[in-house]
Amino acid sequence: MSMRKIVVRILVISMTFMSTVSYAGNAVIGKVSAKSTVVLNPGPTQQRIGNEQFPYIQGHVVSTIGSDSAQIMLNAGQASVTLAPESKASIDDVTPLKFSLNQGAIGILAPAGMSVIIDSPKGLFNLSSDSGIDAVVVFRDGELAVMPRTGRLSVEPSSGDSFSMVDPGSAFVSSQLNNAEVVDVLEGGSGIIIAILAAAAVIAGIIIAANGSEDTPTSP
Repeated sequence: MSMRKIVVRILVISMTFMSTVSYAGNAVIGKVSAKSTVVLNPGPTQQRIGNEQFPYIQGHVVSTIGSDSAQIMLNAGQASVTLAPESKASIDDVTPLKFSLNQGAIGILAPAGMSVIIDSPKGLFNLSSDSGIDAVVVFRDGELAVMPRTGRLSVEPSSGDSFSMVDPGSAFVSSQLNNAEVVDVLEGGSGIIIAILAAAAVIAGIIIAANGSEDTPTSP
């Protein structure tokens, strides 16, 4: 065997070992169902995945920018996150359950007694509900909005110095000026309220479609 072939083999083995080590701490915590092509981990090493189901590895970013919706279901149906079109999100941890929303809108379903942390460009927010979490979260133009679809929802910023109770028909809004308030979505005419109402309608349609399909994981 020539010296060049030996060197090439050594490089291939080394790269394979490095790749294995870098992902050794990652775990498959669920699966993704995509309605169309989605991008996994946007950037130089991104992967484009077509209309199919595939394992979801904790921390991987799913992007629906320029495509349709996608849904991440945790193993054993513990919880799920539905990405609306033009969104980027990931599940960063399961103990406690932590979602990152970098752009767009997501719908979150989690059982009663499970708290959820939302990591967004506006900061960290803890969501909890005695009846289980069924909420829509939107990040748009520097503002964050959280709206329960059903049940009363507690929203607590990471500072922990205050919390807001939000009922269906209302939304918690953290504005560009870092002011936070609960607003009536039927009376609010701001861009973020319009965005969360639109996202809620889209996500509702996605979840209904998922529940009616044998090939798409259903909501817990």
